[in-house]
Amino acid sequence: MAATDPGLWCVVPAAGRSTRVGGDVPKQYLPIGGKPMLMQTLTRLAMHPRVAGLMVVLAERDVLLGRP
Repeated sequence: MAATDPGLWCVVPAAGRSTRVGGDVPKQYLPIGGKPMLMQTLTRLAMHPRVAGLMVVLAERDVLLGRP
């Protein structure tokens, strides 16, 4: 990233309840390759040279990563 390029911020929505997927755990926390889907996504985005930061949007009562 050039010194004058501020980079991009990515907003990652992860507030779903997975009603279509079913199960007790929202799909963003289901494992893919041994890591939760959300972490896989954040890792890939963070590796991009133009990404300056990440913001994750969670459900208000997310008990896995947010506040209960």
